Amino acid sequence: MLKKGLLTGLIAISASVHASEIDIEDADTSSSSPNSIEIDYGNDRSLSQNCSLESVYTSGTNSHVDEEKYYLSKDDCEAGTKELTLEKKPSINPVISQLEAEMEEPDTTPPSPWKSQIEFGYQSSKGNDDSQSLNGRLEASYTAGQHRHTGEVKYYLAKDDGETDKDQLSLNLQSDYKISPDYYLYANFKGLNTKYSAYFNDYTFSGGLGYQVSNTEKLLLEVEFGPGFRYQNPNLDEIDDDDLILPETVQEPIIRTNVRTSWKALSNLTLAGEVTVTAGHSNTRVDSEVSVTNNITEEIALKIAQSQQYLDRVPPGLSNTDSVFSINLLFSF
Repeated sequence: MLKKGLLTGLIAISASVHASEIDIEDADTSSSSPNSIEIDYGNDRSLSQNCSLESVYTSGTNSHVDEEKYYLSKDDCEAGTKELTLEKKPSINPVISQLEAEMEEPDTTPPSPWKSQIEFGYQSSKGNDDSQSLNGRLEASYTAGQHRHTGEVKYYLAKDDGETDKDQLSLNLQSDYKISPDYYLYANFKGLNTKYSAYFNDYTFSGGLGYQVSNTEKLLLEVEFGPGFRYQNPNLDEIDDDDLILPETVQEPIIRTNVRTSWKALSNLTLAGEVTVTAGHSNTRVDSEVSVTNNITEEIALKIAQSQQYLDRVPPGLSNTDSVFSINLLFSF
């Protein structure tokens, strides 16, 4: 009896221990481990395995980065899939993150619609010929949307042996309106006032159509054509034998043609030219200018220019051409 009782007790203890082990295994497999990953093979089959995640890289070189990468241990996950890599997003200091973002972001501020230039030149000679000359130019432009407005003022003063030989002020105003990517309408006014030339006043009004043959950062080429009106008031008190004009008041319709180009040959070198033809019954006038501008800095440049005026009808024995050569400093802002 004693042996039978001991045998029964041992069997009961063994069964209880075996049941406890089964309960522990069931609890382990049913609990969701933070490292448990579901591997999907498709709609027909899927399984969930207790795959361990092993750290393979930890970056501690930068104090503001804490990054860890993990992969699935093939010993614990025998699914035969490709190696899976998980990444924790780095926790970056918000101040440094903002500074880096500001440095990487491009400047999207639109350029100012206003552009302006000031040009200044002076020449003086002493000795057999005592002469001084002063010339200046101010230009401003405004471009916004389909509109472009430009204004230019030029002043030229020349003295010979202490007496004023030339005192001239010119004004050029123009407004353009784009009607297509290449075509635009224009209205132009050009005026000249002086007491030391053939005219007290020389005014030209014109309007018409403009065409941009090229409008790129390197090359600008524009052509304008349109009708207009000219008024010239002769300076009868100052007319001499060498003045390029006949003593008559001019009020007549005209045809105006203008060609303007600018080529940026180098990053700091620009070649420019402009030709304006004003044709009427009394005379035909051609104004031209070619220039070379060398940028010293972004705001300061050296400009060399040659301007020329041609009249097809002049008093007998006089030249049809009058030209001026200048070397000026140019300030842009």
